[in-house]
Amino acid sequence: MPDPTTDPVAAYLAQVRKEFDVFGEASALPRLHAALGAVLALHVRQGKPVRNYSKMCPEHAWNPADRSIGRLEDIRDCPDCGYTEYYVCAHCECPDDKWPCPTYRAISAELLGEENR
Repeated sequence: MPDPTTDPVAAYLAQVRKEFDVFGEASALPRLHAALGAVLALHVRQGKPVRNYSKMCPEHAWNPADRSIGRLEDIRDCPDCGYTEYYVCAHCECPDDKWPCPTYRAISAELLGEENR
């Protein structure tokens, strides 16, 4: 489960768990809490960024003569190269779904009452 000190959804779930502990086990709340926690444990930000080289200038492009491309730092800092870094969901792993993924956004919007889905 994500860290409740840095993740508002995890913090909300921790609060729900505390409230449940006060009121007892008279409902399906423990199973619902565990199920939601399991889903959110899958949908976390991947540790390493995705590196996207959408365009490389002639200076940094693939050189068949020496079988190399420019250094990552040079490509990243070049104004003529198209380079971006972003994070994706460790479960979805879909580069089109930048973190937070649609599943995480939908769950957090419902739990936290956010309208920006």
